[in-house]
Amino acid sequence: MPNQTTAAGAQPPKVAVTTQSLSSEHLQSVLDSIRDVIYSVTPDGEQILYVSPSAAKVYEMNLDEFTGSPKVWFNRIHEEDRERVRLSLQALFAEGQCESTYRIELPSGGMRWLRDRMQIVRDAQGEPLRIDGIASDITEQVLADMAREMAEGTVRLKDRALESTQNGVVVTDMANPFQPIIYVNPGFERITGWQAADVYGMNCGFLQGDDRDQEAIGQLREAVREGRECQVIVRNYRKDGSMFWNELSISPVRDADGRVTHYVGVQNDITERIRQEEELQDRTERLDAIFSLSPDGFVSFDREGRVAYINPAFTRMTGLTPQAVVGRRERLFDELLRDRCDPKLPYFELGCFETQKDGDANDDDTACNGKTDTLHLLRPERRVLTRSVRRGEGGSKVLYIRDVTRETEVDRMKSEFLSTAAHELRTPMASVFGFSELLLKRDYDEKTRRDLLSTIHRQAGTLIHLLNELLDLARIEARQGKDFKIAVQPLRPVIEGTVAALLVPNDPRKVTLDLPETLPHCAVDAEKLQQALTNLLSNAYKYSPGGGEIRLDTLTSTDGRQFGIRVTDHGIGMTPEQLARCFERFYRADASGNIPGTGLGLVLVKEIVEIFGGRITIASNFGEGSSAVIWLNVAEASAEAA
Repeated sequence: MPNQTTAAGAQPPKVAVTTQSLSSEHLQSVLDSIRDVIYSVTPDGEQILYVSPSAAKVYEMNLDEFTGSPKVWFNRIHEEDRERVRLSLQALFAEGQCESTYRIELPSGGMRWLRDRMQIVRDAQGEPLRIDGIASDITEQVLADMAREMAEGTVRLKDRALESTQNGVVVTDMANPFQPIIYVNPGFERITGWQAADVYGMNCGFLQGDDRDQEAIGQLREAVREGRECQVIVRNYRKDGSMFWNELSISPVRDADGRVTHYVGVQNDITERIRQEEELQDRTERLDAIFSLSPDGFVSFDREGRVAYINPAFTRMTGLTPQAVVGRRERLFDELLRDRCDPKLPYFELGCFETQKDGDANDDDTACNGKTDTLHLLRPERRVLTRSVRRGEGGSKVLYIRDVTRETEVDRMKSEFLSTAAHELRTPMASVFGFSELLLKRDYDEKTRRDLLSTIHRQAGTLIHLLNELLDLARIEARQGKDFKIAVQPLRPVIEGTVAALLVPNDPRKVTLDLPETLPHCAVDAEKLQQALTNLLSNAYKYSPGGGEIRLDTLTSTDGRQFGIRVTDHGIGMTPEQLARCFERFYRADASGNIPGTGLGLVLVKEIVEIFGGRITIASNFGEGSSAVIWLNVAEASAEAA
């Protein structure tokens, strides 16, 4: 249309429109399109006046539910945020406006973050008319910020990890044909002696120096060419020229298209480990040579109780080959060895050599560890072997076997000779002893007569005692306890009878007896046990010439399977060297001759107790006294009534 011009001062024509209706529709359209929740409540905060349609989506509620008290909103606020919102509302009434951020819980089980800004609207007189607010959904922004912070924290953590690790880390750029180093961590600097500024831009090959003819380097090149991981042990050289063994692992880094862009290498200096392995290998080879050439047999067991190694001497002695025993468990090994032994003689399984304390705080001996027992082989030929077990750390152990066939034969011949000689000498010695008694009754100068005859009598008694002990020892060795009358019986009568029958000339001391109310039953020969206890008590008197208490009490092992009878004195005691030899025949701790004895008493005790299946242990301190314990196996389900 053409333009129309009005006269000066003329008013433009009025158009009849419903301005109020257009404004309401426009406002409603605007409110419907806003994503934020716009609302109004009464000044006292008790009544909702208005809420925009977006509230239905944000709160997952129908608009008709937004009536009445605003508590319908407040109850949806996460309980951990409610106190902060309360404090924010206090600021609203104090300052006229406030802002708070909080979470709301949704009926679907989810949660949203809202930023809520409120202000008080007042009239011309300053009186509050209403509270207007707008709540914005900031969930996506909050989650994005959290993800960014987490990613940044992960990067920082990785950086700190790389900086603090003791391993060397190196990164090379594979996009560059020279494959230069673009990053090394402090661990690399510490291991190689090179600073980061010195190696950036260099190829990793400089670490091998002139020593490039290594198989491991070829493996690395092939792995890089194929774009795969690789782990090798390579000789590298530090900045000062010293060589170190490098356990190197390399891994490729790929882009979105799968192309290798970088390689990450992790270094570990294993020089000390290699040195220790070489020393161990050298030691192993030396030990193998020793064991192979040794005339004694060795069998080693691993921590699982399986045979790990046997030497050639063991095979020669027993006829058991490595193929037959290596890898077998201890129980099966025992069965193979037992089948080659004399079935008439006892065979102790290796389990009896387990280490355990006796139950005596003053007795440091152990149950079987280090003990030597004897095997009588019938196959592949008759042999007498001694064996002992030594336990190592972690449960491993070594069985040591020695061929004592020749020594045993010599001992047998010696025992037979002593037995025959003692038998031939016993009758005349008994006669000498009898005549000395007659001579004591004849008329001589009283002092002279008694001195002479007392000497004859005393020496004859000593000889008879020696011969008796030699005969007992020979009989036990020859018969292996077959003439013992072993039966399960109470120990109290034997112990009390032994103490009551003990007579020590010219010694007023008595044995202090300390027995519990109940004593177990054990399988023993009462007469032989009494003989063994008498020998121990006699030694206690003889080797405490200065006096002191002689005490007999009892012990029980920790597992209750063994019962100990202990004799303790406060005499001259023994040195460690003397203690180690106390079970040798004719050996006496006092070699001066001032203390009478034959040196066979403890040997007899040991032989008797071992026939019972028990053992004897001795603890002694030089100048303080000794303690001897006879350990007997407790018969099952038996105990003496009090």
